[in-house]
Amino acid sequence: MESNESNIERKKLLDNILEKNQTTIVGNGYVDIIIPRSNYIQLINELVINNFIITYITWWEYCTWDKFEPKYWMGWPKNKFGDGWYSEICMDFNEIKTTIASSTNEKEEIIDYILSFIENTELHFYNESITFKDTKSLTPAVWLDVPDDWKNI
Repeated sequence: MESNESNIERKKLLDNILEKNQTTIVGNGYVDIIIPRSNYIQLINELVINNFIITYITWWEYCTWDKFEPKYWMGWPKNKFGDGWYSEICMDFNEIKTTIASSTNEKEEIIDYILSFIENTELHFYNESITFKDTKSLTPAVWLDVPDDWKNI
């Protein structure tokens, strides 16, 4: 069990990583951390390198007020770092099975696994499929395995 002081330092580290990468967090925990497309590679790297465990990937649609009406939507968290908002795509969560890596090679494998998962995602709706590569509004979010008493700032 981590000491209270090291637990506080880890939470501060996580909060700094999330702020630096301009994430939008839904609620007050560390689930549905929406990642701007421009920052997902950097964020995944930083989380894994710093031994934060990603447990799920969920999907959101990025919308702007003047140009885009959501197509697959539910929810309205505003983008904290720019125009527009995120609309939840209601589908099953994608479980990511990872652990804390003990070596640099293991961390690189986990990073590659998660990035490949995101970049190769294809979501299916009634008569349509969308992919991360081709649908620029499709935005990933991560869920993290952190202590239950951690609340985001």
